[in-house]
Amino acid sequence: MNELEMAIARRLRGRRLRLGLSLSTLANACGVTFQQVQKYETGQSAISATRLWALSRVLEVDIGYFFEGFGGPRAQPLGDGRADGERVASDGLPARARPEVT
Repeated sequence: MNELEMAIARRLRGRRLRLGLSLSTLANACGVTFQQVQKYETGQSAISATRLWALSRVLEVDIGYFFEGFGGPRAQPLGDGRADGERVASDGLPARARPEVT
């Protein structure tokens, strides 16, 4: 596991403990076994984006909580939900999300 994955694992465990949740309680709320949550917390298993999102909802934190301190400055959302500086084409999709036409 890399440094980011280990930091996520530590934050997961720390937040669970601060809320007083057992491994089983968190696991049941997310639809996994307590053994799987234990593997997430010890860094034995990587956490998918979908699972991390579910964990963040149960732990009552924004998903960004797990990434604090990593990467560059955070993008600020605009009133229409786009990240600051993100261009939108006439079809309403961000330029980076449109399939390229050849």
